[in-house]
Amino acid sequence: MNIRRTAIIVVMILTCMTMQARKKPLVGITCGGNDAVSTMENSYVKAVLAAGGIPVLLPCTSNAAAVREIVKSLDAIIFTGGEDVNPARYGEAPLPQLGTVNDLRDASDFEYASAVLGTRIPVMAICRGSQLINVACGGTLYQDLPSQKGVVHTQAPPVSEPMHEATLETDSVLYGLMKATTVEVNSTHHQAVKKIGNGLRVTAMSKDGIVESYQNTGKGQIIIGIQFHPEEMIKSHEEWNEVFRWFIAKAR
Repeated sequence: MNIRRTAIIVVMILTCMTMQARKKPLVGITCGGNDAVSTMENSYVKAVLAAGGIPVLLPCTSNAAAVREIVKSLDAIIFTGGEDVNPARYGEAPLPQLGTVNDLRDASDFEYASAVLGTRIPVMAICRGSQLINVACGGTLYQDLPSQKGVVHTQAPPVSEPMHEATLETDSVLYGLMKATTVEVNSTHHQAVKKIGNGLRVTAMSKDGIVESYQNTGKGQIIIGIQFHPEEMIKSHEEWNEVFRWFIAKAR
């Protein structure tokens, strides 16, 4: 009887431990890649772990059925940086200054976007990711800021240090986290949001008129787009961890 009782107690303890562990949200992180590999910068993994989430690397694939099954298991998703979004995705012909495009990456990311938009799953979209989600919501992009806007938003290393200021709307998520109307941000992009997508609103701008952040307009699904790289900024500016802590908290 004592052995049986002990076994029951052990099972109960293990069950409770499993339930406690599962309270940490599973955060999908989109990967780039090609037919041979799926790849991703480890800084996103470190940021999610530091904020209390469990990172799950999402394979670069155009298999829609697989993507939908993967998304069902997630508590949140981060769309990451990478190559230029193909302008065909927003109805434009490519300019000569267009950078590298990766049609498999586009196919993969747009499948993940299609599967997650309109659900309960919080979305954080960083750099290319913010551009892609904007396009997925019906927006457009500047294909090349230097030639179309006359501005340069690409800095020399280290990218953990800021390049320019961004002005925050006082009713924005970033303002609530950073407690300031202006913040210093890094910058490693030559594309940016042109027309904002449906259901999104601009919440941060650079002094030279480039969208630095947006969020959803309603009270439904949480969507935040960030043109800069907070996952790199946290290496030397700890306050940017607050963005990931907030995001992980919303996924619980």
